[in-house]
Amino acid sequence: RATAQGGSYDTLTINVQQLYDQFNYGEYSPLAIRNFARYMFNNGSPRFLFLIGRGYSIKNINGRVSPAARGQDLVPPFGYPPSDVLLTTNIITTDSRIPAIPTGRLSVNKSADVISYLNKIKEYEALDGEAIWKKNFVHLSGGNNESEQRLLRAYVDFYAQLASGGLLTPVFTTISKNTSQLVEVINLSELVNQGVGVITFFGHSAIGITDLEVGFVSDDIEGYRNKGRYPMIVANGCQLADIFDGDRSGASGNSRSLSEDWVNTADRGSIGFLAHTFIGYSVPLWRYSQRFYDIAFNNVNFVGRPVGDIIREVIRLQPRTNEQAETTVDQQMLLQGDPAVKLGRGNKPDYFTSNDFVSLKSFDGNPITAVTDSFQVNIVVTNVGIRDAQPFRVSVERTFADGSSALYTNGQDYNPINVQDTISFTVKRDPDRNGSGLNKIKVHIDYLNAIEEVSETNNIAETEVLFQSQGAIPLSPLDFSIANRVPVDFTAFSGSLTNDGRRFVCEIDTLSTFDGPGKQTIFIEPNTLLNWSSNLLPGDSGQDSTVYYWRINYADQIGNPTPTTLWVDRSFTYIKDSPEGWSQSEFPQFEKDIISGDLEIDQTNQRWKFKTIDTRVLVNTAGSTASSPLTQVLYNGIPLIGASDCAGDQVIVMAFKQGTFQPYLLFSPSVSNPTCGRNSSSTVSGLSANVYNNSQTTNLRNYLDAVPNGDYVLLISRGNVNFSSWDASIKAGVQSIGGNLAVLNSLQDGHPYIILGQKGGAALQEVVSNKLTGQTDEKIVLDYNFVRSTSYGEITSLPIGPAKNWGKLFGQMSANANDIITYQIIGIDNSGREVPVFSQQSALPSELDLQNVLNAATFPSIRLKLIVQDTTDFSPAQLERWMVTYEALPTPEGLIDVETVGQATYNVADRPEGEPLTLPFAYRNITNVPFASDSLWVRFVLTNNNQEVLRDSVKILAPAAKGVVRFEKTLTTLNRVGANTLTVYVNPRIVPELYYENNIFQVNYNVLRDNANPILEVSFDGRQIMDGEIVSPSPIINVRLRDENQYKVLQDTSGVNISLKSCETCEYQAVRFSDPNVVWNTSPTQTDVEFHPKNLANGTYTLRVQGRDASDNLAGTQPYTINFEV
Repeated sequence: RATAQGGSYDTLTINVQQLYDQFNYGEYSPLAIRNFARYMFNNGSPRFLFLIGRGYSIKNINGRVSPAARGQDLVPPFGYPPSDVLLTTNIITTDSRIPAIPTGRLSVNKSADVISYLNKIKEYEALDGEAIWKKNFVHLSGGNNESEQRLLRAYVDFYAQLASGGLLTPVFTTISKNTSQLVEVINLSELVNQGVGVITFFGHSAIGITDLEVGFVSDDIEGYRNKGRYPMIVANGCQLADIFDGDRSGASGNSRSLSEDWVNTADRGSIGFLAHTFIGYSVPLWRYSQRFYDIAFNNVNFVGRPVGDIIREVIRLQPRTNEQAETTVDQQMLLQGDPAVKLGRGNKPDYFTSNDFVSLKSFDGNPITAVTDSFQVNIVVTNVGIRDAQPFRVSVERTFADGSSALYTNGQDYNPINVQDTISFTVKRDPDRNGSGLNKIKVHIDYLNAIEEVSETNNIAETEVLFQSQGAIPLSPLDFSIANRVPVDFTAFSGSLTNDGRRFVCEIDTLSTFDGPGKQTIFIEPNTLLNWSSNLLPGDSGQDSTVYYWRINYADQIGNPTPTTLWVDRSFTYIKDSPEGWSQSEFPQFEKDIISGDLEIDQTNQRWKFKTIDTRVLVNTAGSTASSPLTQVLYNGIPLIGASDCAGDQVIVMAFKQGTFQPYLLFSPSVSNPTCGRNSSSTVSGLSANVYNNSQTTNLRNYLDAVPNGDYVLLISRGNVNFSSWDASIKAGVQSIGGNLAVLNSLQDGHPYIILGQKGGAALQEVVSNKLTGQTDEKIVLDYNFVRSTSYGEITSLPIGPAKNWGKLFGQMSANANDIITYQIIGIDNSGREVPVFSQQSALPSELDLQNVLNAATFPSIRLKLIVQDTTDFSPAQLERWMVTYEALPTPEGLIDVETVGQATYNVADRPEGEPLTLPFAYRNITNVPFASDSLWVRFVLTNNNQEVLRDSVKILAPAAKGVVRFEKTLTTLNRVGANTLTVYVNPRIVPELYYENNIFQVNYNVLRDNANPILEVSFDGRQIMDGEIVSPSPIINVRLRDENQYKVLQDTSGVNISLKSCETCEYQAVRFSDPNVVWNTSPTQTDVEFHPKNLANGTYTLRVQGRDASDNLAGTQPYTINFEV
């Protein structure tokens, strides 16, 4: 708790013996704890009191009755019936019934149990947004008869109704007792193992049992395996927290009580258990838990607060209607567990997504390739916080294989999510970009940060997706590289690790359009790696400093009017006898750089230019008595405020950025800052407008004051605005955006008024009625064209290198006297981290020695960045060429070698569910250069029916130069029925190599569901009997469940249900597998149960058995039933 992860509390740990010595004259008594608590409360600010150790009730520690008991009373409770709440009551003078310090207890007598609970706390609180299971609530209701069962069911249903309409929006599962047996056994393990936040019980109970019995979590037979997913339990019944009784023989033979077992068992069970220590009565218990639900899940001040604070508030708000009964519940409800545990994330919404929650899907059902027109990004979004009424927006960023990226926003408002939902975002292919290869898809939920959340760090997720090129991918010469001799050697990857026998074609030209008179066309025979050479253009040995463009595709795509694959292009510069390096000197090359700010390429004139902002704003409004009044705002024809968006008498205000004239929302929507105008056709930034009615003039003034100087403001009156209530401060605010004071003083209530102006500057346009009378009837229009030249832009190159030694930087630019130019060199280290290492305000130098700037050992790659600005002529300096020479770092190249393993290996036949699958792989280094590491990571991602179900990484040896390494992956097929795709990714961009796309391979296979029914056999004393036969009073009943699926095997007793009734009108009694008269075992093909009831009374009995296999196939449509007589 003293750590940042634990809450950064100031903690104090004290041995109880010290308290006896310092606060109770050395005498053993709970008064020592009480006196200590009073001292701490009066002299500090204690938040919580956590008692660690088992305690004994005062009736059990009489030395004459039980001398050993005192030594086991590690941390005594207070009073009788025992209470931990009473340790700190009567300390606060204002209300003696409220505990001064929220208290919890861990009832243990072994240090190992303390460590186990500490580990559970660490797991529980390490969870971030993925803990959506905490919104799963389970309600259990018992009762001895039908009327009690209806009443107790009504109690828990009321809790569900209370929480459903509150802030947390849980999902409820309710299980109710429906038999007259004293105890009905249920199996809760499946729900608990999946994850439950709160379990609430209301029924009859004792120290070791409930009338709707869920069992001891430590009992392996019960099937509880909920490591990391620990619920809070609120139990309304008797004595479930009677943990201070030294005699535990009644607790099913367990040395722990039921509540202790759930809290103290390692790696399973609960995080806390709130229950009564003595006799509980239904109405006070119902009221207590009602307050608990209302405070914990509905009160914005307590949602997400520690459970100890919630319990203290439950006691504080006790209505005192039946004070004695209510107070006993307050005092005797005991919290087992840490009182500082928080049940929720906080009192704000908290949207969460993760890498595993992002998937891509095509619209036609075919695999997504680089030529797929559009694809859908599906994002699972959870809200692990409170409900929210505000919609949100999503952005998707796609990073292409060459390192460039594109950001997509669709302007769609997604409905708020209370628990979990899947949203979709459509991305359309950009025909000007090559999307082939390994792409990174990054999604950002609420990218505008319009919603205040518990955490903003869990809204981003990304996934890597291989967009099959359906054609070859150029490898060398590298894009923008320098070739220094002829012939030039070319290499390409076929795009597929399996050879499909199709030929390829390469085109080489000095024009990027590939329509020059000397274009060279070369046909290449099929292979995984394609190699050829060229003397460049026919009859030409290469002209110095000439840029050459080359591209490759399948040969059968030439002239195809509807091509199914794309040309993939690269460029290089030929400079005879030059050092190796990188060069760009033509605009088709510059186009691939990252161009930002207001800079763009003038394609017609092949020049750099700044963008011109040309925006038309059209505004309509009308006076208070105008017929058919219209209030709307059109932004380049797009409705920011539609005709029916903003109703009522009010002032509408919108803000626009000074540099771009993009609209933005100044204040987030709230009661004091209401908005209108949001709609799906709005521009991305134009979210909505703030609106203020006639009683909110102070808020309007605050808005005008908050607009940054230089930004623009549009202010519109709608309906009957009371201008007469505008004081001098409001008018001064409107004057600050250029408003005319004389005009403002002339406005009467209900007059129409529009102004568009700059904060701290002049009005661009101010519109009022031109009438001398009847102004309230008039409709007015503001129509303004905002035209501005821009003056700033940046060009950032793609990564250059890797280099063993850096050479020189060469630049060529043209500029005028008003140009402000800064160039930067950004180093990229081996981890991919980018660090600016050099910056100078000047044009690119004609020559700069890079060895004086950076070390290739530290920064093997770089980017160049150019910043241009001109606020006088609005004309950017012209980048004509930038070039870097370097000695290339020898880099290996590996690929997954399908041919070595055999392509047929990956034609996997359908597998029955449960049968394991082992797939072999080979990874080959095709160069003479060894890898920089002796090992490589291999990532395995398995999807089942388009949902990711496995993500795993292992290390393999790095192959030597020209060597190969074999490895394999074994997969289970359990619970993976349907279409499966295993993606294998060797060296996922960790160790440097030339190219990564041929490190990825996918294997598809199908898993068949087991639909065969198991066979059930039942025998008595070794033989099958006829219905009604007489058997011995102590028969050995054998049940055998046989299944043909040897791979999917039952691991517990859930597959066999046995019940017995002793007369025709009696109810069946379930046979529990914890009964010592029951023995079971399982093997790959069968489950055997031996039930040996002892000394059955004379009479007629009915045995009922049902079996199901691990695939949930029943042994029969009806249970096996047989009568026998004793």
